[in-house]
Amino acid sequence: MIKAGDLVRPNVSCAGELGAKRCKTAIVLEQTDLADNIAAPMTKILCRCGTYEDYTFHYEKIEKNE
Repeated sequence: MIKAGDLVRPNVSCAGELGAKRCKTAIVLEQTDLADNIAAPMTKILCRCGTYEDYTFHYEKIEKNE
């Protein structure tokens, strides 16, 4: 499970411009709980491009041994 402070790998996009090369690592700033109108929790990340929020399943947690 992803939580604030974890390092993640954005699988779809990061905070960069559309079509630009995405960052390989980002840090999780916060994760929202499930809401009535969305089917999955959202995660806000910070990468070198800025901040971005997307569905949690679009991020892969980076384990410490990587």
